Formats: sequence, structure tokens, C-alpha cells
Amino acid sequence: MRAGKILSLLLVLLVGVIACKFTGNGSTKKYTDIHNPGFVYQQDTLYLNRELYSGYIYALHLDGDTALLKRFNNGIEDGITRIWYPGRLLAEERFYEMGRKSYIHRGWWPNGRIKFRYEFKEGEFDGTVVEWYETGKLFKRFHYSKGHEDGAQQMWWINGIVRANYVIKSSRRYGLLGTKNCVNDADSVFTRL
Repeated sequence: MRAGKILSLLLVLLVGVIACKFTGNGSTKKYTDIHNPGFVYQQDTLYLNRELYSGYIYALHLDGDTALLKRFNNGIEDGITRIWYPGRLLAEERFYEMGRKSYIHRGWWPNGRIKFRYEFKEGEFDGTVVEWYETGKLFKRFHYSKGHEDGAQQMWWINGIVRANYVIKSSRRYGLLGTKNCVNDADSVFTRL
């Protein structure tokens, strides 16, 4: 009975290794440490030893747990990027299609509370952009269409007081912007508490 369990475990490990070695199209997955001296970024393209990099880059925390996992295809970010805090707590999850941000990007504070949620389409904000303070209170909720503010835009101070509350309609802004015209943000109409 014990030998059967060991054999089953070995079989599962073997299948796991084989599954991790090959992607769906039969090409070998490549994992390279982000600190590899052969890596060079040129604008937004990653090269390894002067060749466009395809595969995953990773970074580790001091305890050996994964800190970052990012996928590249022909030097361009393509796929899921994940970042973790120490202790295996997910910090960020972002999606890319051929170098363009896409889908929903999410982030969390070290305490596990949500930090941000962004919606992208073709590399631009498209949908709702929401951020929270570490306490869990809302910081901002903006709406975008094709990379431009569109509709209700709201921001709050950490104490819950409205910082900005305006609407973008036909490319015009209506409502409380949170700052005086021609004055810097340090002279805001609100005082921070």
C-alpha cells in the first residue's frame, strides 16, 4: 500500500514536470531570473543577449518564494504578470496583449484589502478605474472611454470627505474639481485632516 502511494506521487510529479515544460503549441517554456546580466530593455522591448526575449522572467524574495512572474513574447509583455508580497500574498495581477494593457488589472494592500481595480482595452483605460486606501475606504472612482475620462469622476480624502466630484460630458467638465483654477494642488479648497 505504501509503495503504491509513492508510485502515485512520483507519477503525479512526472506529469507535472512534463506539463510545465511544454506550452500548448509545443514550445519549451523558458524561465529566466530578472537579474540576468544579459537582459536589456530598449524602450518597452526586452532583449536577452541581444535577442528578443520570449518566456517568463521571475524574481524571488529572500526566502525563495516568487516575488514576480512576467511573460514576454518576442520581447513584448504578453500574458499575465503577477507580483507577490513576502508570505505568498498576491500584490498585483495585470494582463497584457502584445504589449498593451488589457482586461482587468487588480492590486491588493499587504493586509489583503483591495488596492486598485483598473479596466483596460487596447492599452487604454476603458471602463471603471477604482482605488482604495489601505483602510478599505474609497480613494477614487473614475470612468473612462477609450482612454478619456467620461461620466462621473469622484475622489475622497481618507476621512471620507469629498475631494472631487465632477462629470465629463461631451468633453466638458462639470462639478467640484477639488482645486482652484490657476493654483497648484497645495492651495486646494479643502484642508487635509
